[in-house]
Amino acid sequence: NRRRKAAELVVGNKLEHSKFSTSDSASSLVTFRTMLPPLSRPYDEEVVRVWDFVHSFSGALKESTTLPSMPSLDTLQDAVNSLKIKSADGKKNRTEAVQLMKGIAITLCRVISPSLTKTLSS
Repeated sequence: NRRRKAAELVVGNKLEHSKFSTSDSASSLVTFRTMLPPLSRPYDEEVVRVWDFVHSFSGALKESTTLPSMPSLDTLQDAVNSLKIKSADGKKNRTEAVQLMKGIAITLCRVISPSLTKTLSS
């Protein structure tokens, strides 16, 4: 709830300021965007969602995880990128990415398995 409220405030503030911007400030913004490099790299929306879920519930997932540690956002994005690219050079990275994704999948399945078994058996 707090995250949603914060996101709504940020988006509302951005929309409010964009309604009243003049063409001069818009052109200066474009100039700054071309002069300055991005502050961070772009992330896939799904990667951010998985990372947020895994880290939000890391306390519950630690008991049944097969991963040595919870992956960082950059690690998760690198894994997805290496799975998307089909090159012979990245075979080691691809293997590591598959292991990471498999570890996340196994961890999530271990958490839901007991309640799913209980639901299906009743």
